[in-house]
Amino acid sequence: MSRALAARQELVLRIIVREYIARAMPVASETLARTCQLGISPATIRNYMARLEEEGYLTRPHTSAGIVPLSKAYRHYVESLTRDVQLTAGEQRAIQRVFHEADLNSEEWIRLAAVLLARLVQNTALVTMPKAPNARLKHLQLVSLNDYVALLVVVLRDMKVRQQLVHFAQPQTQDELTKLANKVNVALSLLTRKEIGHKKIDLTPTEGHVVEAVLAIMAEEDARQVDRPYFEGLRLMLNQPEFTPGERMLGVMELVENMDWLRSIIAREPKEGGVEVVIGDESEQDALRDLSVVFTRYGIPDDVGGTIGVLGPTRMDYPRSIATVRYLSRILSNLLQGLYMQSTDPAAITKEG
Repeated sequence: MSRALAARQELVLRIIVREYIARAMPVASETLARTCQLGISPATIRNYMARLEEEGYLTRPHTSAGIVPLSKAYRHYVESLTRDVQLTAGEQRAIQRVFHEADLNSEEWIRLAAVLLARLVQNTALVTMPKAPNARLKHLQLVSLNDYVALLVVVLRDMKVRQQLVHFAQPQTQDELTKLANKVNVALSLLTRKEIGHKKIDLTPTEGHVVEAVLAIMAEEDARQVDRPYFEGLRLMLNQPEFTPGERMLGVMELVENMDWLRSIIAREPKEGGVEVVIGDESEQDALRDLSVVFTRYGIPDDVGGTIGVLGPTRMDYPRSIATVRYLSRILSNLLQGLYMQSTDPAAITKEG
């Protein structure tokens, strides 16, 4: 903001943004003078509004209407927020209790986080499954379907489970398949695809055939940029005034179906521990020009992680969205850390294999 703008003008801008976020109606100078007790006249407030409009912070839907914030105003508002915005202690305890009482696996943690986030911010929540930069084999299982076909179940260290049918040239009993799986697990557990390729291990043709199938699964996982996220709360967002026109509602539905925008957002990875806010026309994606995204990463730095965020109108409650996204990312990171400590326990790996 220009230094020429006095502190009181800056205060007027913040109040306009907060009022519009709360009411979704253009803000009039008389309303500010009457309800905010700024100690200045409506005429002075109008002068401030005109100055802010000239500098690209505000606009008027109609000549005689009140004022509406633009992306530049929301950006200034977000930048003015203190970095320690957070949920109340009671809300934090309630979230902890929900996760503590639920006996869940990693996929259900993600779904639960999305549901809680959507309810707390009254917008669309998105959470991606955790993904490692390079897939690591946790363990595999082989289940006999008949003498020549088995179901290969590959569990990766980031808790993804992949399945594939494997056909054999020679008949295999379940005992033989179990011994084969145990041998591969002992030799290759926690290795990446590249590390497995360099590993010197004496394999029979049948064992080699299984390992090749595992490598193909891992290659496909490594090539995957982002898994389809869990979306929750789309109805909550579409119930807001901005999405009453049918065309805008249809545009949001199409956005959820298309993952290109999500890839572009995730490419803007926030600084460690930070929350990124992309507002309206700051986005390179046309589909996001009327929307904002608040997101961050969760997980174990340089090892495995995912994205958690909020999608909503530019008129979203940014302090609450930032605080909720930040806190739930911390919860998911702690849960994932505990899960990974178990997955690297040699005794646990041997038992699972």
